[in-house]
Amino acid sequence: MCVSAALSGKLRIMKTSTGSRANLSARIRGTLRFAAAFLVGIPLGFFGVFNFLLTDTIETGDVAIAFAILAAVYALTGLAFGYGMRCRPYELALWLALPGLIAVLMFLFLEPGRTLLHLAYAAAIGAASVIGTSIGTAMRARF
Repeated sequence: MCVSAALSGKLRIMKTSTGSRANLSARIRGTLRFAAAFLVGIPLGFFGVFNFLLTDTIETGDVAIAFAILAAVYALTGLAFGYGMRCRPYELALWLALPGLIAVLMFLFLEPGRTLLHLAYAAAIGAASVIGTSIGTAMRARF
């Protein structure tokens, strides 16, 4: 009886350690997903957002085109990440949009006269990322 209790205790310990290893690898995979989204978001934020914020546009047509291009790029990137990775779309969208939002936040303090424009860019980046990752996740679940 003592031997079987000891063996069952050993098996319980082995199951716990194996489960914790699986849990650890799942956490590492989740962290790598978000890190990949953040790393892809850096060039989007640097080249995309900085380019549009540093450009002095006077006409509203130019601003509308810039919004459309920026939203399309973030939505398509979010779509690719949402389809390619299995995780919650809102978390993935946050990490994808974070570098662009940081760039907008920097310009918010550097150019306080264009606050509404900067807030509109932040809203466009966030909304496009969430919409893209949500559609990508839904497509992954469907197909």
